[in-house]
Amino acid sequence: MAIDFNTPTDESIEAVGILDKWNQDHHKPENWIQNLVDRVQADIQRNQPSNPNYPNRFNFEGYTQEEKDAYNYYKNEVIETEHWKKIVADYQKKSANKDSVEYEHKPGENNNYGVNGDSGFAPPVVHEWSDSQKQGNGVAVNTQALQHFVKQLEAIEPDGTGGLAWKARAEIEKVNLKPGGFAKAELLRRKIQGTGGNDDGLRGDTMELLMTVHQAIYNLRKNLTAMIKEYETGEELNKMTGDQLTEAMETAWAEIAKLKNNGTGSSTDLPQGTPDPQFNT
Repeated sequence: MAIDFNTPTDESIEAVGILDKWNQDHHKPENWIQNLVDRVQADIQRNQPSNPNYPNRFNFEGYTQEEKDAYNYYKNEVIETEHWKKIVADYQKKSANKDSVEYEHKPGENNNYGVNGDSGFAPPVVHEWSDSQKQGNGVAVNTQALQHFVKQLEAIEPDGTGGLAWKARAEIEKVNLKPGGFAKAELLRRKIQGTGGNDDGLRGDTMELLMTVHQAIYNLRKNLTAMIKEYETGEELNKMTGDQLTEAMETAWAEIAKLKNNGTGSSTDLPQGTPDPQFNT
């Protein structure tokens, strides 16, 4: 859950770090002023009369002048409305500045930001088509070449959830960023994971893209298989031109065309292919 900076709560005050800075500036141990505030507020609560018309009996008896001054700083300079707004504005401005980010090492300094070690990815085995018979100087369509291509597509993306796109989609679905109290990281989390409703974020868009990849390959494979069955006993297939092949594969090409528009809302008018019945989401 995102931190609400509209009001000075324990969580928002901790996030902006204003009291930690006070401790450092006054050479106090960690959480010194925070513990003082808790103690004073507990005393105020204990001295609250049962009748709300009576004044609170709390006073700073037993507190040092330093402690009194520290609490007054908290009350007047931190949680006071206008001061709090300025504290939050300064914090957000600073957190948006990359120079204020502390790194364990300098970015790009002999560091590998990719996958370390074995990623566990095993690429499918695919082969190029090679025809021992010369087909002349032109390019001809033949059933053997198409059958080979279909097998390569099936190796990459079979029916159901066993293909590369689906496996990648399943891994992305596991992504759950937890930015802690860093405001700009929370904004980044929203960009990546979305905010719900119609906003699926980059994570959702990427999952949709991978589903489109699967469907494009699925329909391309199914259409090619149907074409092979239709023409495998005749010579018509060998006489098809590239334009005729493209026309015959219109639906599959439409699925592929959707890839370039994924996430933009521009792909909704393209023809839709047949969904993979095993591809359950």
